[in-house]
Amino acid sequence: MGKRLSKLYTKTGDSGFTTTATGDKLSKADPQIQAGGDVDELAAALALVVAGVSAINPPDEQSWLLGELNQVQHRLFDLGSELTLPGFAWLSQSDTEALENLIDRLTDQLGALDNFILPGGSPLAAQTHLARAICRRAERTVTHLIEIKPQAGFNPESLIYLNRLSDALFICARFVNQLTGVSDVLWQQRDPIRTPHT
Repeated sequence: MGKRLSKLYTKTGDSGFTTTATGDKLSKADPQIQAGGDVDELAAALALVVAGVSAINPPDEQSWLLGELNQVQHRLFDLGSELTLPGFAWLSQSDTEALENLIDRLTDQLGALDNFILPGGSPLAAQTHLARAICRRAERTVTHLIEIKPQAGFNPESLIYLNRLSDALFICARFVNQLTGVSDVLWQQRDPIRTPHT
């Protein structure tokens, strides 16, 4: 494979515009670029999760989870490709089903959740919850993009994948708490106070 990046900086984006794979010159504030940026941020947040999971001992307890998360990293780059090259699809229903299988496997090990939990517990679980929140934002920006550019041909499966990934990251956060011997933080809900009508 030849070199893809011969020079790190090109100065072509100094004016606040960037060029997509289709050759379109777009503002960096364009929803298409925003969506791609959110997916990129999600991939970076997930990298911290992967690094944290790989450091858990003994390693055999989480090696299968590392394999699953590594696949997600690749699929997020596929999603980034879809956002810069509408009309082409890399993600498919089988990718979403792989996330559903991961969710089911972790749920079987953890059992049902009877209470709402706060993001946190162990530092790694907190980082996983942060990745989950970023995933939700990416889902919102991709939804907005598909709504305002329906003719562009963005892959609808990418939206389903992000929705399922946020669920997977939630259950992963609970699982890494279990692996590290830390309890989930239960939400201590207070009774609401009715606000006066204005």
